[in-house]
Parts: sequence; structure tokens; C-alpha cells
Amino acid sequence: MSQIHFIDGEKGGVGKSFYTRALVYYLNLKKLRYYLIDSDRSNPDVAARYPDNSKTVFFSEIEKKSNDADIIFNLSLDRPVIVNLPSQIELIVTGWINRNGLLEDIGQEYGLEIYKWFVCTGAHDSITLFIESAEKFNGKIKHILVKNYAFSDEDDWAQVFQDYPKLEQIVRQQNIPQVVLPRLGTSEKNVIDQKMWTFEMAGSKENLEISALPKQRIVNYLRMFVANLDELGILTPESFKVHSAKPKKPAA
Repeated sequence: MSQIHFIDGEKGGVGKSFYTRALVYYLNLKKLRYYLIDSDRSNPDVAARYPDNSKTVFFSEIEKKSNDADIIFNLSLDRPVIVNLPSQIELIVTGWINRNGLLEDIGQEYGLEIYKWFVCTGAHDSITLFIESAEKFNGKIKHILVKNYAFSDEDDWAQVFQDYPKLEQIVRQQNIPQVVLPRLGTSEKNVIDQKMWTFEMAGSKENLEISALPKQRIVNYLRMFVANLDELGILTPESFKVHSAKPKKPAA
């Protein structure tokens, strides 16, 4: 079984790269094997933090470069692939998926599962984009609603579901999992960004560039994040077992 995990949100500034970096921290903590792809051409901060553990691969509508993203599928045959997507890329990514039959012929032949971790702020445009994406793929791509508490807290999200009955309907009908991205304090987030630290570095006992209490707040934050993903139960050793996805027959 092959897996591709897209970290999406379609809009800029919703926390996609932040979530990807936190996800990488989780996978490293759990000692799960994966490939990491940064597709954000304008701000590849995931690749910048993990230069020895990532590749940069860009989606393009230019014909000569439109197949560059094929490496994502090829890598997924060996182990799960985590892809940090840029903003406003949905049409190009969807075109690549459809052009290569990843939800149909080739996808079925190789047992491919595609996940979309949709980072959502709770704002109208963010909610609307999530609904549109979930409706378009109708379960063929497994959506996960990532509720970013940096923008909207628990009470806000309760109100969101009241204000957008279509959101609640889609989540229920498609059995879409939900997970919380906790809010990290502004000062802690700023120092991590300024220093270009990974979360491993930020919470390390060996890191003497940050004092004890801010570091402890980061550690506590990471514990909450890990607990949320543990409860979600998607990124598990069982699902990440080394796999060799072989086709039942040669692709035509």
C-alpha cells in the first residue's frame, strides 16, 4: 500500500509549513520512515530546516516540467511521502493526479492512498475551500480537517459548525477525521522562526539559546500535538510499515 500525504490549505498564511514541520517532528519521534517533499517554491522553509532529509519538487503547468512531480509517486512505492504544498496550487496538483490516473487505473494497481491534510483557519474563505475540496474528491482523496487553533479556538470552531451546516454535513457523510493544531505562543513561535529551528532543536535539552520556561512551553506544546495525532491514529507504525507496492500487471 502506497501513501502520499499532501499538506494543503490552498490559501497562503494558514499554517501549512508550520504543520508540516510539526508532522515531521512527530514522524521522527515515532521513528517512522518517510520521504519529505517541499513544493513551496516561494518559501521552502521546510526544506531549509531539513536540508539532509528532504527534496524540493515543484508542480508546474509548463508542459516540459509538468512531469517533474512524478518522483512523488515513484517514492511512494518505497515508503510514505509527505508533501508540503504551496498556496494556490490545487488546479495543478489535481491535473497531475488526474492526468496520471492516480485515483483510478494506476492508483488502484499500486494500492495508492492519497491523504489531504487540509489546514483550516475557521475563516469563511478557508472553510469554503475545504468544502469545495472535499466535495470535488468525494472520499477518493482522504481528507483530514486540521483545525488551526492559532486562528480560531474551540469555541470558535463550535460556532463555525453552526454557521456552516454544509461543513458538518460533509464531515459526517464522508467520515472526515478532525485534528487540532494547538496554538503556540507568539514569542515561542517567533524565536523558532527567527532561528530557523526544527521542533527537535527548539525543545532539545542541549539548546542553550532559549531559557528554561519558554523551552518548557515548547515541550508542552509538542506533547499536546503528539497526543492529538496519537488519538487520530492515522500515522501509525502499522500503516507506515516498509512496503513494496508492486502492480498486479504491468501498466499499459
